Formats: sequence, structure tokens, C-alpha cells
Amino acid sequence: MTDEQKSYKQSRKQPSNPLAAAGFNPEDAEAVMERIKEMEKHVPATDPMSRYTGGKVPGSNEEVPFNVEGNVPSEFAAMFKKDGSVAKQRQTQEAQMQQQAASAAGPRLADTNNPKLNELLEGIKERTAQYEEVRLPSRSRFYQNGEAPEDGIIHARPMTGQEEEILGTQRLLKKGHAINMIFRNCVRENINPEKWLTTDRTHLLIYLRGISMGPIYQVELRCPLCTHRYEANLDLDSLMVNYCPKEYGSDNLRGVLPVTNYKFSFRFATVSDEAMINNYVEKRKKNDGDGMHADDTFFWRTALLLEEIEGLNEHAALMTLLERLPIADVNHLRYVMNDCPFGVDTKIPQWCPNCNEDFDVELPFDVNFFFPQPKKANRPRQSN
Repeated sequence: MTDEQKSYKQSRKQPSNPLAAAGFNPEDAEAVMERIKEMEKHVPATDPMSRYTGGKVPGSNEEVPFNVEGNVPSEFAAMFKKDGSVAKQRQTQEAQMQQQAASAAGPRLADTNNPKLNELLEGIKERTAQYEEVRLPSRSRFYQNGEAPEDGIIHARPMTGQEEEILGTQRLLKKGHAINMIFRNCVRENINPEKWLTTDRTHLLIYLRGISMGPIYQVELRCPLCTHRYEANLDLDSLMVNYCPKEYGSDNLRGVLPVTNYKFSFRFATVSDEAMINNYVEKRKKNDGDGMHADDTFFWRTALLLEEIEGLNEHAALMTLLERLPIADVNHLRYVMNDCPFGVDTKIPQWCPNCNEDFDVELPFDVNFFFPQPKKANRPRQSN
């Protein structure tokens, strides 16, 4: 066994008195531990930390009679502060973790003491630190309180290995945080991605993919007519982007139902709205075990995006009203609220090589969208 291995094993041994190992004078440490043992006699065994909550011993008026000082971990010392509770300490730790996560998500390119590294970082700035001008399809006409630039223009840079690291973190993907973190990294303007309209978000998502990995998106498609499967190269640069017409504004987000003549107004869905809708769908699936209940997702979504119907603006009340409206009024709302005149046209015309028929395919957002598979080189076979 080497000296390094011995040293590593010794460092893992648990000290008999953790306070002494943390830097306390041995005599003081022994006295503190004796005091703790005495206090434990008055504390239920089911909650070993409760004796420090609020600086008092449960069941008595006795306060913890000392403060911890010296070279000790902050988490340990905070438990003994007279005005510190475990719950408060945990909240502080969670806030610090969130702050660290936010810092880690930010750009980490910085000067170092390594000249070669600085040279290489400087050499890639033209590709990774140059922001391109991106015009939002909405022209920022449906945002409030500085949620988007007034001129409808933002600036985005290509993704780097740091963004790939975020996309490769399953925890962030499952909770829906990954794409928002990437937007915060790659967009120069300090705006909250959750407040963006879904039409603007989709446009930026496709744009970022194009400037980061190229516009060609290789996918496997299935012909809806003959079910033949084949590989196709979709050109993202060929997608049509419709920008909000000059005459279209907030006045267009109101109308009158054709049968009841009720006046209504609505808003376009944001990223935050879609997250709420997806959560509702997931909960509904879990609760509907037998699958025999009617699907009310449309009414839930419509009630969420309706500003009001004749002054009625409560979500639950709007859902009840929607379920009892004449079907012609319901269909009118469905058409008007989904007829957004701006955004990316994600339908791509295709031709089947098997049956020679034309069809349209919706742009698939699968794993290959941000993780394209490299093309395999055609290597000649080795002959024996």
C-alpha cells in the first residue's frame, strides 16, 4: 500500500468528536458534546434536529446556551445560532443553490493564466460570440412591461458545448428548464423566455438550430398513403416565416359569438401557458384511470387564454360556460383563437419515393433536432 493510499484511507475515517475535527479546542469540544447528549434526553428520537429549532429545547424554556465560533462548516454552525432554525437554514441553502445554478448556466468564457487556452478561445469568438439579429414574428406587439424589445428584434448567438451539456441533462429536459436555459444563454437581451409567445419561441428554436448546426435536418419520415419509410433532408432555411401584419393588433383579439352574441376577448398562448396546459394534461391522464371520462383539455385551454366573456373572467366559471355554449359559438372560439396570422409555417411539402405521391409533413422535433447524427463515411471494405 502506497503512502498516498494510506493518506486517502485515513482521511475517510470518521473522527470520534466531529467538533474537534472541525477546529474546536478539544476540551471545549468535549464539553459541547456532553451538553448535546444531556439535551438529547429531552428530545423525541423521531426528530433529532428539532432540539435546535428556534434555539430552544422543545418542552422547556431553555435556550441553547452558546454560539459556535471558529473554523467550522457554515451549515453546522448555523444550527446552533440562537435565531436560526433548520427550516430557515434550508431555505438559505436552496437560494444559494439556485444562484449557483444560474451562474453555472451563464457564459463561462473568461481570461485564464493559460496562454494557449486564451489563444484558442480568442480564435472561436467569431463563431461563438457573434450575435445575429432575429426578428420576432409577433413584432413584439402582444407583450407588456418590457417582456420583449419594442422593435421586435433580439440578438442570438450559436450554441456551444455548454448548451449541449444543458440539453444532455435529463433532469432539466424533463422539467422543461433546458430550452429556457439555452435561450437565456444565447439571447443577448435580458428577457424571460417563459413570457414569450409560443410562436416566437418556435421561430427562435428553429433559428438557433440553424445557426448552430446548419439548416439541413435529417429525419426519417413515413408516407401517410403507402406507409413507406424513408430518410429525408429537411431544409430549415426553406421554412416560411409570417410576420404580424401592420394592421393586426390587440383589437383583433376580441369579437362577438355568432349565436349568443356574447362579447369576448382573448390572448395568445405563452410558453408559461403551454407548460400549465401540459401539466394539466398529465394530471388528467393519471386521474383518468379507466379512460372513460370526456376530454376537457380544449375547454381548460380556452378558459385559460380567454380574457373574459361579457365580463366573466374566472377560469372555473368560464369552463362551465364553455361547456354549455351552443356548439357554433364553441367552434367560432376554436377557429379564432387558433388563427394566429404570424409565426413559422412548420408544414413541409414532401414527395414519397415509393408511391410518387405528394404530402405535407409537420416539422418533427425529436432527439435529432439538437443532436444530429453524423453521416457515416463510405469506407471501402477490407479484402483478405
